[in-house]
Amino acid sequence: MWKAFWANSGSMLGRRLPVPAKFALLRRCVACVAAYRMSRWPPQAQIAREIDDVQARMSMLIMGMRPQPHEDIDGFCRRRARAARVECRKQGRWSDYWFSRAIAWDDHMTRHPEAMATIFRNYHDSSWLEGRRSVFANLWSLRRSSWTLLAGRTDTRATPGFVAQRWQSGVKYALGRRGQ
Repeated sequence: MWKAFWANSGSMLGRRLPVPAKFALLRRCVACVAAYRMSRWPPQAQIAREIDDVQARMSMLIMGMRPQPHEDIDGFCRRRARAARVECRKQGRWSDYWFSRAIAWDDHMTRHPEAMATIFRNYHDSSWLEGRRSVFANLWSLRRSSWTLLAGRTDTRATPGFVAQRWQSGVKYALGRRGQ
């Protein structure tokens, strides 16, 4: 995304453009790269914050704000970041776009249950996970552990490491965030 930014909105030719044209270039050249990459990930809060931060940093550079005469550097950074966040909300946050695309794709898969992607999506869904967790939730309930049907051990991992977000829970998070 940064490569596309510096080749278009952040380039020397892009600096001569007015600010609305720079934001149009940002949407046209950088947001499409983000949308292509984001289509592979289930929606999740941490990555959404990181994507929105990248959008805000690019917006700060496009806006080209300068410090006021007697403004300290901390105040200037806060003012510039606040203005960039407002502009990002006005232009449309990339994470919201990502979430709406994920919801639309999930709706599409729901309409076509015979498709291979839908078969993979439904394989070992949330009810299967709850069944796996129920084995350990009942076993350890006397020890007052925090394992429940909704969170806890499933005994499905061969090695320790990063636990990826499941598509269904990502879509559920996106629907909840859209409702806010």
